[in-house]
Amino acid sequence: MAKKKGFEPKVFRQRFRQLCKETRLNQMQLAAKIGLTQASVSRYLGGSPPNVSAMVRIARGFGVSLDWLCGLKNKRK
Repeated sequence: MAKKKGFEPKVFRQRFRQLCKETRLNQMQLAAKIGLTQASVSRYLGGSPPNVSAMVRIARGFGVSLDWLCGLKNKRK
């Protein structure tokens, strides 16, 4: 039986870091842009998995698909 692909925390962290570098915003600016606290942004960049609501905010804030952000697809949009 083939294993179903699901949320990939490592991929999420890599892609979130990539998006952060591309915007060149500091954590406070980034948090304000996506509607999260700076502490949450710091935790997610450090490897703590976000809840679904936070993932949706991040995806919308950066204009990427949630599937891409979570490692389910390779297309950003």
